[in-house]
Order: sequence, then structure tokens, then C-alpha cells
Amino acid sequence: MKNSRLLKATLSALILSHSFVPLLGNAQESPSSIDGLGDLSAFTEKDSKDPDELINQAEVLMAKKQGIDARAKLQKALEISPDDYRIHLKLGQYYLAEVGQFTLAYRYIRKSEELFMKKFGNPDGSVDPINLRDQVFILYLKSEAELNLDKYQDSLNTLDKLAQVFPPAGLGWYNATRAWVLMKLKRTDEALQTAQQGLIVDEDSKRIYNILGILLSVRGERELSLKAFSKAITTELAYGSMGQAATPLNNIGEVYRELFRDNLAEASWIKALQMKDGCDHVLPSLNMSFLYIDQGRFLQADRVLRDFEACYAAYSSREDTEHRALLALSKGRIALHEGDFDSALTLLKDAEEREQWFGKIGTDENDVRLASGIAMANALTTEVNMLHDITRDKWSDYLQDLALIPQLKIRSWWLQRQARRLAVEKMDDFEDLSIRNSDTMIEYPTLGSTLAGFPTTSLRRRLNRIMETDKREGAKQQYEIYLAQNLLAHGSTAEALEMLNRLKTTLRPIDRLAKAQVLTLLLQGWEQKKSWWRSQTVDERTQIFLTQQELYELLPSQIRAAGLALPVVSNQYTTDGSKSRELERVRKLLQVRLPEVEADLQPLARYSLRLQQSVGSQEGTQITMELLDKVTGNILSTETGTIAKNGEGTEALLNKFLTSTFHHRRDPNGEPIQQLEFLEELTNNG
Repeated sequence: MKNSRLLKATLSALILSHSFVPLLGNAQESPSSIDGLGDLSAFTEKDSKDPDELINQAEVLMAKKQGIDARAKLQKALEISPDDYRIHLKLGQYYLAEVGQFTLAYRYIRKSEELFMKKFGNPDGSVDPINLRDQVFILYLKSEAELNLDKYQDSLNTLDKLAQVFPPAGLGWYNATRAWVLMKLKRTDEALQTAQQGLIVDEDSKRIYNILGILLSVRGERELSLKAFSKAITTELAYGSMGQAATPLNNIGEVYRELFRDNLAEASWIKALQMKDGCDHVLPSLNMSFLYIDQGRFLQADRVLRDFEACYAAYSSREDTEHRALLALSKGRIALHEGDFDSALTLLKDAEEREQWFGKIGTDENDVRLASGIAMANALTTEVNMLHDITRDKWSDYLQDLALIPQLKIRSWWLQRQARRLAVEKMDDFEDLSIRNSDTMIEYPTLGSTLAGFPTTSLRRRLNRIMETDKREGAKQQYEIYLAQNLLAHGSTAEALEMLNRLKTTLRPIDRLAKAQVLTLLLQGWEQKKSWWRSQTVDERTQIFLTQQELYELLPSQIRAAGLALPVVSNQYTTDGSKSRELERVRKLLQVRLPEVEADLQPLARYSLRLQQSVGSQEGTQITMELLDKVTGNILSTETGTIAKNGEGTEALLNKFLTSTFHHRRDPNGEPIQQLEFLEELTNNG
């Protein structure tokens, strides 16, 4: 979850408390802050050699949203007066609030503190008001920089020092900030007490109600959390153009998602993105993409992330260190489910390696490491299954694939093992196992691939304990999917199939990714159940065939990703009516993923494969491949290409056809968006 206010808004609160004057004003948030700066026309293009005048010019430029020009003035002033703590402080504020370059900002702020201490000693509140203001501001910015750099204990220590210099009750923002830092340190009860104390001293209510909502959600008191967020949203809207309603709107959406009230969660995030601060941070867009992924709406999930990037690009000077790994993670998952497996591997590798700061969001490094590790392991398993159906023109390439498969399997196993170890040892004995924990980055419908590696007895005991207390509608089925996958992995096929057959009919229609997981496990379970001494009955074969078709209709990429098959009725045509060795070879190569449906099941077949060959030429033979949906009459995928007489061209043609055949084509419809209780007020103020 995102902190309740952006840094610049908190600076404004600091400014307004006890007549503190802004060091770098913000005209939008505090119009009065530039009243005393004089006539703007008095400034000339030529730089002054007076540091004070350069500082004043920088303040005006910052108020006019000309941050780069302001930075130039400050750097000129620094050349003239390198030991002036005010210049270092202003540069630190610029890089912290305007650019998001936290390491550089922290360096400037610490230098400012060092120079201040050198000039005034170690004042403890006994200095004159102007210097006291500067000291408080230095400590405030230092604590914010430490928070952004994930130095949570250092940030708390700085806040303690600040409280010794100036009474916290007079600052207006102190308790909300302190409560957030305490929460990041997992001192939830103490954070809740601090936030409640902030209400008593009448702190900035929108910040306090927001952090209260977060803390109540962490404690599982979700209905109280919703009330707190509603108050935060109402208060933010009352501030008009100065309000930042997107943050509590994002947070209330996260709680709705925890409660499986998906339509309200979606409505909250849509409204958040309509606010003027809707793309100040990534979480509304990221959370909505996670929701769309769970619902199988991958095109919309990708679009909402692209819209965020386009919106954020307006902040041309701002760094992306607060969201770069999170975007790569979500985009990688989308690519994986769409069937773009090469892109998925690249993006998920980025998610593991790209720098990411977590101070202003509820998640942390371990959450992202766990989520990206699991996603990468699943992607590697997908690559193994893909190598079994890829056609190669050269035998040397086939041999390379055979050598690569065991390496990929080992790496996938190792990543899953590391994920389990991380969850148990570093994350409070897998605290994120609770379904839809809003602070986690886990993709819950596919988490079973990791849980399958735990001993069945211990996992069953853990899940039963969770289900005794977790009464949320929709949660129990998710836990049962995990147990069923674990049972399959440990050979308890009959019990797993019984659970999966029940889950197939009880999952909500909107939980498409979870439904696809159930269908996949059913097909894998039936495959395990086969034996050389027992033939499958007609009913079993029919059930398996219909499930294969249902899975393909629901999530085409899953057939290939899980190493399954889609039986089809096939037809072969040549322009002159002759038999074709080329078509026979192509049909044989496609058998791995598109086998021929058994004769007695052909009346139930929905999909047909049509192979057509034109008259050959000197260049080779032109072949067209099509997969048709006999129910709708639509051509689902088609490829045409030329295969040379020596077989060259087969690889490119067949692999393109398989990619398009098992690629996501269209998003299903979502549920009708339910109106929020405060929708009318949001509409009037949006």
C-alpha cells in the first residue's frame, strides 16, 4: 500500500505549521508560499554572484514548476558558497521531491546537516526561530530520504531526534509519518497507537485516517479499515485541487480485493486513475493489472500499465526507481499468460535484477524477490514444455534443445526451492500465504507450483488452520487448489481429483486464472491415473477431451505452457488432389500439441486443423495451416509459408503457427462495475 501523502504534500503541511517558510515552494499546494518573493520581473536572465539572490531565484523557479532551471541556480550558488548548508538542503529537497533520486538527495541532506552542526553546534531547540525552522526541516527531509532508501530504523532514529528539537504535536504531520515508519519495521501495534495519538492531537486528518486504514487492514479489521479510508477520501476531496484522493482510493481498492469484492476494487482503482494525482505512483495501475490478470483480461492488464507509463512520462525529470521492478514483474506475468514466452523471460529477469525502492509502499524487497522467483520458475517450466513442440530445421539445434531441457528443469526447481526457503525464513513463516494479502506481489492462482514442494502433512495442517479463521467468501476454494496440487505432486491422485472436480463447479466465474489452474491440474491428474493395466472408460475419455477444449477456450496459452495437448479433427488438401509427403510431415510434427481426436469423440470436437498445399515450384511448396472453431466458424490462427525441397522453412512456419494458435486473442467481459458509496461525491470533485 502507498503512503497516504506524497512528499511534496507533507512539505506543505510542514510549511503551514508554526509559520514555517518553504525552502522550495509549491505554488499548487501552497499558493501563499510565494507571496513574499517579490516581483518576478525583477529577475534577469544573467546569474547573480550573490548566493542569497540565487537561492531566491531558485525558490521562484521551483514555485513556477521549473525545477531544472532552479537546480542550475542552486548549483551556481554552490560554486560560490560551497559551505552554505541552505544550498545543500534545497538541492536535497529537489532531488528527493522532484526527481526521486534518493541516494543523491540523501547525500546533499546529510551534508547540509553536517554544515549546520558545524555552524551552530548541536542546538537542541534553544536557537532562534529561523535556525530552528531550518534544523527541523533538515531532520524532516533526512527521515524522508532514509524512508525512501529503505533505512527504516535510521528514519525512526531521525524522527526521535526531531522530537527532541521541536514538540511533535506542533508539526501536524509527525505521528502519521512515524506510524508509517513503525509499520515498515513491522511494529504494527505501536504504529496503530501512534496513529490514534495523531487523531487526538488533531493532526492532518486525511493522512491519519489513511494510515489508520492501512494498519487496520494489516490487523485483519477490514470493515473498520474501509470506514477509515472512506473518511480519508472525503477529506482529500474537500481540499479540492490540493487534495490527493488517488492514494486512499487505491488503498480502499486493495481492501475490497482482499474481501473478493472485485467490482468495487475495480471501481476504486478506475476512480483513482481519474484523479489529478492518479499516476503520481504506480499502485492503482499495478493493482488493477493484478486484478485483470486474475480475471484473464490480459489485454486490459497490459493497457493499464502502458497508460501509466505514458502518464508518468509527463514527469520528465523524475526517476522511476519506485516502480521499475514492479512494472517488469506484472508485464512478465501478462506476457507469460498471453503466450509470449520469450518476452516473459526477459521481463521477469528484469524484475529480479532492476533496482527498486520500497519505502513508500507496503511491500518490500522480499515480497518482490519471492514473487519474481516464482514467476521465473513457472516461466522456465513453460520453456521446457515449449521445447518439446518446437520444430528445428537442423539436427544440431534439436540436440541443443535436448541438452538445455535438464538445465532449465534444475533451475526452475532451484528457484522454487529458494522461494519456499525465503517465504519460511524471511517472511514470518510465509505470512503471505493468506489469500490476496494486499501488500504482497504474489500471483495467488498459480502459487500452488511453489506449495507443491512442501510436505503434504505440514501444508494440510497449515491450510486447515488458516481456513478455520479465514471466513471470506471465495478464499476457501483458493486454499483447496493449493492442497490439490500438493496432493498430485505427492502421488495422492484420487483425493486430488475429487477435490478438483468439486472446485471446477464452485469457483466464481470471474476467477478465470484459478479456473484454468483447476482444469490444468485435472488433466495432469487424469494423466497420472492412467496405467498400462487399466484402460480409460468412454466417460473418462470424454471428460478429458471436453476439459481440454474448455481449457483452450479459457486460456489458450496454458495448453502449451503446461505441456498439454488440444485434440483436433484434421483435414489435408492439395490443389491437384494428390497425396503430399510435405503435408504428412507437417501433420506429424504438429501431433505433439495438436493430436488427432479419437474417432468416437469426433462428433464432440469443436476445433479442426486444415492443412492445404498449393502446387510446388522451384522454390519449394507453399503450405497454409489454419485452426478453425467449428462452433463460431472463426479462423483462430493461420499461417502461410514456403517449405524448400530440403525441408528448410519448416521451423519458421510451424513455430509461428503454434505461437499464434496458443496465444491470447481477446479478453472476456468483466463484471458490471458496482457504484461506490461515495461515487457521486467523487464524480463532482474528480
